[in-house]
Amino acid sequence: MASPIDILKIQDKGFSLIGGVVFGAAWLWWKNPAIAAKAKASFLVMFAVLLGTGFITQHVLQKETHHPALSFESLKSTGQVQLALVSMQQFQGQLTVVNLWASWCPPCHREMPILQRAHDQHPDIHFVMLNQGEDVDTVRAYLSKNQFSFKHVMLDTQGEMPKAVNSFGLPTTLFFNAQGELIERHQGELSQAMLQQYLNKINP
Repeated sequence: MASPIDILKIQDKGFSLIGGVVFGAAWLWWKNPAIAAKAKASFLVMFAVLLGTGFITQHVLQKETHHPALSFESLKSTGQVQLALVSMQQFQGQLTVVNLWASWCPPCHREMPILQRAHDQHPDIHFVMLNQGEDVDTVRAYLSKNQFSFKHVMLDTQGEMPKAVNSFGLPTTLFFNAQGELIERHQGELSQAMLQQYLNKINP
């Protein structure tokens, strides 16, 4: 109710893709009774193949189900770089949200205040802001300019995390439960409602 326009943002998964396809196919069938039986059978086979391919692809893309064995340089709250690398596996056993972002990415910038607000409201959840491909000065300047104060800001200068979790765009947000399992991933800009839904899922 606070933001009705978010209902129309289909990238936030506010709809059922499978349900929509099935309903659409049924509507097409009902509206076109003259479609030959052979054409209908071909349509059903094609639909089944596409649906199966989608499920297989989703399974392959989500093969990484736990915190990957990667380490990244971390910014202190003062904006300085720690010499020691910080392992992602240190968050194993803790509720964790990992956001892949960059300062040049407009949807990353738009969702950043939402993530900052959730970070402040949920001290029991670790929010790891994992910058992609930018140097220390760029990241530090961006955070300072926009007055963001995340506890965990890390630098993935080589883009290792997207490869490990099969992510193909920015922003991407990963949600790990207390067992370190990757429960959900969201590619694209997060709305406040969608973020809260994911947080409820990893912390029921």
